[in-house]
Amino acid sequence: MKGYDILKKALLRLGFHGEICVSAHNNDNLKNLEFINEIAEDLSVEPINDLSSEITCTRQEADVLCSGVAMLLSLDYGDLAKNRVYTAMYNAKRAALLGKASKIEDVLPTTESGDV
Repeated sequence: MKGYDILKKALLRLGFHGEICVSAHNNDNLKNLEFINEIAEDLSVEPINDLSSEITCTRQEADVLCSGVAMLLSLDYGDLAKNRVYTAMYNAKRAALLGKASKIEDVLPTTESGDV
């Protein structure tokens, strides 16, 4: 999946139906690239250099990335109603993605460890 695809899916989620100009000199695309890289960094996904670059991520990470970019775009456009929805959606999907515990232990709290 390319940065362009992430941006297009995020814009479709916001209700935008049109072509996206991917010129590297377009100021909006520089801002959109920053949005993608900001969310990618939050998800520990490798950032990209331009919208035509491939993003190395899983399908679930790509879905969370689209929601996060939609969240930032709606904030940038000033659409607070959609921003609330996509902020909640992004936070829920992010928590599900990053909340995987590698090891769960049953441990009783003790006074020595300061847990009580």
